[in-house]
Amino acid sequence: MVIIGCDEHAFLEVCSKKGKWRMDGYVNIGRCYVSYSLLADVRNYYGLKPMDQPRGLPDDVTERLRKDFDSWGSDAHSATYLYLDELLDFNYSKVKSKTTYKLNMIQYKRYINGASLAVVGEEANRNYRMINYLEEAPNVVSEGDMKDLLECPKNNLLKEIKPNTYITQVTSIEILKEDEFNSITDAVELIKKEHPKTDPKNMRIVMWFDN
Repeated sequence: MVIIGCDEHAFLEVCSKKGKWRMDGYVNIGRCYVSYSLLADVRNYYGLKPMDQPRGLPDDVTERLRKDFDSWGSDAHSATYLYLDELLDFNYSKVKSKTTYKLNMIQYKRYINGASLAVVGEEANRNYRMINYLEEAPNVVSEGDMKDLLECPKNNLLKEIKPNTYITQVTSIEILKEDEFNSITDAVELIKKEHPKTDPKNMRIVMWFDN
């Protein structure tokens, strides 16, 4: 199974006093899927609530960026833009991650015996993607039923059946650390430093993504 990476194309536009936008350079956010999730709901494996759904290119986007976007054809997706004041005012300390892990019998047994859900869960979700790729069809059961299966006194199911025969879903909700979004906040601070006299409302980051 091949999982294709995703990259961002982000650019700063600045509005003149006459109301005309100009492209002012590239914005380096880097390949950071947690930031993509927050900015545009792209590769949102974390269950984050994005700042907004992709807005498309601005109606008055600079011609240079429109041509650049069009040149990517169908590979370009999730075009959006955010004004610098939106990015400055956002509270990055209260972003919640809601992740659902799909654990098979062995993974769930490790989890209830004290293993970290994050560690077991990441392994479990990779396993589940492979199950889908192989077109296997596990039985999805509740946590209660999974516990009953594991505690069944009549037989040792872990020895008698394949672990992926049964899958249960466990959800984790946590507040992410602010430094998870350093790729965004560092880029914004650099823009502020380079344009100290420009109103943040007159600056925007225009971006899209490719696979």
